[in-house]
Amino acid sequence: MTDTTLMTADTPTDEAASQTAGDVANNDATAQQPVAEAAPTDPVGGEQAQQAEGDKADDAPQGAPEAYEDFSVPEGVELDAELLGEFKNVAKELNLPQDAAQKVTDLGVKLAQKWVAESQQATSEMFADWKARAETDKEFGGDALPANLAVAKKAVDQFGTPELRELLDVHRLGDNPEVIRFMFRVGKAISEDTFVAGGKSSPAQDAAKTLFPNMN
Repeated sequence: MTDTTLMTADTPTDEAASQTAGDVANNDATAQQPVAEAAPTDPVGGEQAQQAEGDKADDAPQGAPEAYEDFSVPEGVELDAELLGEFKNVAKELNLPQDAAQKVTDLGVKLAQKWVAESQQATSEMFADWKARAETDKEFGGDALPANLAVAKKAVDQFGTPELRELLDVHRLGDNPEVIRFMFRVGKAISEDTFVAGGKSSPAQDAAKTLFPNMN
């Protein structure tokens, strides 16, 4: 028996070879054709997205109202009606919602309270300085201060009006060393002997003329 070699092995017929080549081509085409993927369906995720959009819409600024409600202020604080009206107009122009306008109001009240406190502190320090300087003044202060204040009071009693006394009390000008000095000197002048000799004017008349130069 003769061995079969590569050269003598049976070869496929042309028809079989053609059919085999066609099958290979079809298989390659099928392998290369993309398969359409099904779109994922996620109803839960869609609902969550819609809810998130709704929340964003709810959180969006609503803008200025037709009319602002009364703003809340600390007890004892009263807002100026004219300035409040101007503020509402400005807030309307800036399209501030009610809560934002309230925040601005709160800040304004805090600033006003701070300014008032600082002003009161400065005024108190000024009054304390006046009093300390008067008590140590070389002309009328020291141990003789009570007696010299009584002398100064004579000028107020003789020439002062009720309005002047109120001014001295309300604004604490009676503690100012220069006001005391002026009144003390006038009081000394009118406390001297008022005896008039040779038609000369008395010290009291001279003091009155100094205080009121237009007086006849």
